[in-house]
Amino acid sequence: MKRIISILISTLMIFSIVSLGFAEDNKLEELNSEGIIEKLDDGTFGLDNVITRGELVKIAIKLLEIDNEVVENDNVYTDIKSDNPLNKYISIACKKNLINGYEDGTFRPSKPITYGEFITVMIRVLGQEPRDGIWPQNYIKVGEKLGLINNIKDPNKTIKGKEAYNIIYKVFDRLKLKIAMVTDLGGINDASFNQLSWEGLKKVGEDFDVNIGYAESMRDSDYIENLNNLKKDNNDLIFGIGYKLAWDTLKQAKSNPKVNYGLIDVIVEDIPKNMTCVLFKTEEGSFLAGYLAAKMTETNKIGFVGGMEGEIIDTFHYGYIAGAKYGNPNIEIVVEYADTFADAERGKEIANKMYDNGVDIIFHAAGGTGNGVIESAKKNDTYVIGVDRDQSYLAPENVLTSVIKKIDEALYDVSKEFINGTLKGGNTLYYGIRENGIGLSKTTSKLVPKDILEDIEKVKDKISSGEIVVPKNQREYTKFLKNK
Repeated sequence: MKRIISILISTLMIFSIVSLGFAEDNKLEELNSEGIIEKLDDGTFGLDNVITRGELVKIAIKLLEIDNEVVENDNVYTDIKSDNPLNKYISIACKKNLINGYEDGTFRPSKPITYGEFITVMIRVLGQEPRDGIWPQNYIKVGEKLGLINNIKDPNKTIKGKEAYNIIYKVFDRLKLKIAMVTDLGGINDASFNQLSWEGLKKVGEDFDVNIGYAESMRDSDYIENLNNLKKDNNDLIFGIGYKLAWDTLKQAKSNPKVNYGLIDVIVEDIPKNMTCVLFKTEEGSFLAGYLAAKMTETNKIGFVGGMEGEIIDTFHYGYIAGAKYGNPNIEIVVEYADTFADAERGKEIANKMYDNGVDIIFHAAGGTGNGVIESAKKNDTYVIGVDRDQSYLAPENVLTSVIKKIDEALYDVSKEFINGTLKGGNTLYYGIRENGIGLSKTTSKLVPKDILEDIEKVKDKISSGEIVVPKNQREYTKFLKNK
C-alpha cells in the first residue's frame, strides 16, 4: 500500500510540474504572438539568460503598444546613435518617463538589468508610480502590492528571463481591458436575469481580448462592497445588474469619473458621462404574455407573481394584465408579491395556492423566486410563463412561453462599443419590440396553437407601430382600460 501511495504521489508531482510547464509555455507563446517578446535563433526564449536594458525598453514600449509613435530621434544617450534602431524605443521611453537617470549620459543597452530597474519600468508601464519616488524601495513595495513580485531581498541582483517573463505576463494581463458585473440577489446561476447577463459578458470575453469577471450579491449590503472591490481590482467597465443596484452604481460612477459604469434595466436622472443605462420595455413583452395567457386559459383565471414591488416589476405586472384584458376583457387576474427575488420555496408556496384556487396559468417576474413557481407548475401539471430568458428547459411540458429580455445582447453591445471606443456615455439605450430587444421565446410554438401565435404576431405589429401603447404602471393601466 505504501508503495502504491508513493507512486501516486510521484505521478501527481510529475503531472503538476508538466502542467506548470504547459502553463508557462502558453504564456510565453501568447507574449510572442503579441510581438512583446522574441525567440532566440535556437527557437527558445532564453529563460536562463539575463535581460538587458535594451530588451527591457523594447518590451515596455510594445506592452504599451506605442512602438509606432512618432518622436524626434534625439540622441538622448551619447552611446546610442540616431541611426541605431534602438534609438526610437529609447526616445519614446524617455518621452513617456519610463526610463531616466542613467549615469554618465550613456544607456549601455547590453548591460544586464537589475530587479530594481526592471520593476521600476514595469510599474511605470502600469501607471502606478509611487507618490514618494524613493528608489528602489517604494517601487518594490508597489510591485509587491500589485502581485508582480514577492519578497525581493536584493534589488541590485540581475533578473533572468524566466522571472522577467513571468512579471511581464502579469503586466500584460493587467493592461488588458477588464469588464465585470455585480449581480443582483439570486446569484449567477439564477436561471434568469443574472445568469443571462453573465452569458452576455462571457461572450464578450470569447470575442475580444479582455478580462471578464463578476461579483455575486447575497444581500443588499453586498452591492456597494462588490462595486468597490471591482473598482479596486482596476476594472475599466463595471455593470450593475438590476434596479436595486441603481443608487450604489450611480454613486460609484460620480465618485470615480475615470471608471466606466453600465446600469442594466433601470434609468436614473442626471446620468454622468461615464455611465450608460440600458432599459428594456418589459411591459411590451409582458403584454404579449398576458394576451397569450388570456387566449390559452381554460378556467378564465390567471395569475402573476412578482418578486418585489417597484418601478421595474410594475412594467411586468401592468403590461401583463393589460395584455390579458386586451385578449379577454372578462378574465380574472390574481396578483401576489413574494417580497424577495431569491426564495424558490416562497415562490412555490404562492403558486401552489393560486393553482389550488383555480388559476391555470401564472406569469412570474421574480428572479430565483420564480424557479419555485415553475416547480409548482410542474408538480400541479399546469402552465407557467417564464421570464428574462427561455426557461422552458426547467419544465418543457409546463412553460408555455418566456418573456425574453435580450440582456445578454444589450450587455454585449455596450461592452463592444466600449472596447471599440465608440460608447457615448451619459444616456439611456432602450430595447423594446421595435428594437428586437424583447419578445417571447422561440419555444412558444411547442405548446401554443398556430392560430394564437398568428394573433400574437398581429399584436406585436400594433405595438411596434404605436397603435397599442402598453402601460407600465397603475396610472397608465387605468388610462389604457378607459381608452380600450
